[in-house]
Amino acid sequence: MAKDIDPQEHQKEQVRNSQEAKTNTFLLVAERWWNVKKASVTEDYADDIWRSLERDVFPAIGDISVTEIKAHTLVKAVQPVQARGALETVRRLCQRINEVMIYAQNTGLIDAVPSVNIGKAFEKPQKKNMPSIRPDQLPQLMQTMRTASISMSTRCLFMWQLLTITRPAEAAEARWDEIDFDANEWKIPAARMKMNRDHTVPLSDEVTCPQS
Repeated sequence: MAKDIDPQEHQKEQVRNSQEAKTNTFLLVAERWWNVKKASVTEDYADDIWRSLERDVFPAIGDISVTEIKAHTLVKAVQPVQARGALETVRRLCQRINEVMIYAQNTGLIDAVPSVNIGKAFEKPQKKNMPSIRPDQLPQLMQTMRTASISMSTRCLFMWQLLTITRPAEAAEARWDEIDFDANEWKIPAARMKMNRDHTVPLSDEVTCPQS
């Protein structure tokens, strides 16, 4: 009373804050963010995001209200992942945590985002080049594939991927009804693309001639 605070209103506010804290834990906020996020990515990628949070983040901070989370809270949560040497996973987790906290800010739950620079607390993963061959090695590769003891389906898949320059999963999941032989195009549906957008691949005569 001396501070001109109504005891009843103060108690009601404390109850409201307590209820909000229970409904705005990191896990529940992350779930709401994920439901928005998954509409713009493939189902497999969305599942990968959620599994990574379930495995490495929720056990540490899932029950903490986003209003109580500080930068050091997040760094401490990710440190066990760093300890096992999974630096690329650390990088992805920092990005995903940051997206959740930005969502919390955008929906009015927090005023500032504590996760903006948490990635700087960890060593950066070393970039590794994917295995590749030089152009002058391609004839030898083709000869090796022609004489290799592999199934016809594997041989065809190799040639299909080589001639369309697509990712392994995209090439392996190609369907006849996605291919327009009149237009010499292969239309990969958004559901199979990482960015969840339809993708059209021009097809050369080397690809389409065997069908004719």
